[in-house]
Amino acid sequence: MEQAESGVMLTLDRLDSDLWPAARRIYEQSFDSGRKGEAVLQRMFTRGLSQLHLYDSSDGGSLTVPDAMAITGMSNKGKALVIDYLAVKPEQRGQGIGQVFVKKLIQWARENEHIEAIVIEVEYGEDTGYLKRRGFWERCGFQPTSYIHEYIWVPEPYQAMVLPLQGDRAEYHDGKELFRYITSFHGACFTK
Repeated sequence: MEQAESGVMLTLDRLDSDLWPAARRIYEQSFDSGRKGEAVLQRMFTRGLSQLHLYDSSDGGSLTVPDAMAITGMSNKGKALVIDYLAVKPEQRGQGIGQVFVKKLIQWARENEHIEAIVIEVEYGEDTGYLKRRGFWERCGFQPTSYIHEYIWVPEPYQAMVLPLQGDRAEYHDGKELFRYITSFHGACFTK
């Protein structure tokens, strides 16, 4: 089902907003394991490493309660945007809200940050969960890379997906290079 392109997205560079508790609920409901704890998230925002994006699909004109949230960060010297987390309220999934939110996120990256590419890592596997996640990102225009990355601290492998925004440079199709951007961002987040 395709959601109308209405609604509003708000981008914040801090977590001390009145909207963070509602966004945190979406985050916690969507990412049981493997999510960053509150202290790490606070450090990411205190250091200016991340942005919090909130989306309200209603036509009210202002964001009062988010239907979706994302946490992003810059990598590759500010040329690549890493989507660290993106989630829609569980009860609102399957309505096209995620795709509209990603479109608004892409527009924000182009217009406000002049990003060359948007990068995401997706848990890799042959199960239906992986195929569903990968399919979502492909419908949003992301392209999978052939490289499969194995982290030493998590059991499941990951695949990088990319959406080039400026040109079609080879570096943005090299999965190993994309994981350098992703791990560089994660490293900065976890370094105390």
